[in-house]
Parts: sequence; C-alpha cells; structure tokens
Amino acid sequence: MAIAGKHANLHAASAVFTDYRTGKAKNTIRRQDSDLGLFAQYLKETGLPVGDFAEDPKAWQGITWGLVEGFVKWQLLKGYAVDSVNVRLSTIKTYAKLALQAGALDVPEYAMLRTVQGYSPKEGKRIDETRKAGGLNTRKGAKKAHAVIFTEEQAVQLMAQGETPKGRRDTFMLCLMLEHGLRVSEIAALQVHNFDIHNQRMTFYREKVSKEQTHRLTERTLEAVQEYFKIAPNEGTVWRRGAHKGKTDLTMQGLTVRAINKRVELLGR
Repeated sequence: MAIAGKHANLHAASAVFTDYRTGKAKNTIRRQDSDLGLFAQYLKETGLPVGDFAEDPKAWQGITWGLVEGFVKWQLLKGYAVDSVNVRLSTIKTYAKLALQAGALDVPEYAMLRTVQGYSPKEGKRIDETRKAGGLNTRKGAKKAHAVIFTEEQAVQLMAQGETPKGRRDTFMLCLMLEHGLRVSEIAALQVHNFDIHNQRMTFYREKVSKEQTHRLTERTLEAVQEYFKIAPNEGTVWRRGAHKGKTDLTMQGLTVRAINKRVELLGR
C-alpha cells in the first residue's frame, strides 16, 4: 500500500503544473506568464539562473522567501503600481504552492515564502506618495486610475480611420470595441467564421463568463466589416498586420493582444 501511494504521489506531482494551467482561462494564463516572466527578469538581474517557472517544477528549487521579498521591493523601485505588485506576488505564491506539491520546494521554505506580504490600499497610497516625492513613477504596468470617457462625437471620429488597408482594419477593430464592447483578448481571438455578414451577426467567446455570445452588427460595424473583409484572410484569424512599420499595407496574418493594445493606444492619442 505504501509503495502504491508513493507511486501515486509521483504521478500526481509530475502533472500538477499542467493540471492547474489546463483549468485556467487563457487570459489568466497570459497574465500569469507575464508575472512569472518579470520574476525571471528580476532573478537574471541579480545574477541567478532562471528556468521555466510556468511549467517546470524544478525551476522553483532554490527560490527562497528572501528572493520573493526582493522581487516585491525591486518592482517598487522600478515604478510598478502597487496593485500590480500585489497581483504578481499572488501569482508567485500560487506557483510556489504547485512547486511544493510537485516536491520541488520543501515545506519550511514554502511556509517562509508565504509570509511575504503585499500592501493594503492605505499602505499603497503611502508608498506612492513616497515614490512621487522621490521622483519615481507609480503607475508602470498598471491600469489607468480612471476610465477614459469618449463623447459620441469623439467615438465616431475615432472609428473613422480612412480607406487604406490599415485604416479599414483599425475602423473595424474600433467598432468592435466601441459599438459592441469586446475586450482586446476577445478581439484578438476572432476568426473569419465568427462573422455572418449576410445575417448581420457576429459570434464570439466571452472569456469572463465562459460562454459564446451572438451580437447583431450595428450599422457602422456592418459597413466596417464589409470594407475590411475585402482584404481580410479567407480563413483562420480575421486579422492582418503590416510587414513593415509605418506602411499602410497589410501582408501578414494575425494580431496579438499586445499589438492591438499598442495600436489602440496610438490611435487614441
């Protein structure tokens, strides 16, 4: 019985990271990968070897509470928002727990690692005041403190991006955001088959509620779809991108969440 139990533990340990990540939404995994990537960057700057913290339990061997505490302080010095620091600390603790289950971290070290604390709203406010007084940025990597509100006239102007291939694509993209409320990740995931122009409908997967939704295209979005689909791919992802920066032609297929964010930020200036 003891031998059988040991074998069961070894089997479960080998799959603990995969099992955890399989059950999470794409946006969650994307955000966690970014958090772990920044942790790896911090370790590299301190001269320590770095492994695959997202999928390899062995990468967590040698990770101590002191390194995690140092990561928290390093982010503050780099100007990252306190909320972002707290989220990344939560990600570190989550994966450290997986590493514990996989046998890569021992119980005493994990217990010490858990003692590393984030910051309360009051503490975060004081930290920001101190950093501002010292001339440090306090919003790096965080969402804006307030939502940007467009008037209807401004939204209409923003959705009129011209007749070039890139302009047609951007108009289409902004219509999906402003007229239908799609998130950037939902926009990036759109496929050609998600659009039924004849019936003026669009289906897409709403990750937050884990459901597929159908929208009737607004008049402005329908016009944008019809224009963009003249140059859109015939199958697969609906998006095209330029091969050369500054050019208006679109020769490559696909757009990442990061690319869409950067494009929308540029258009909104």
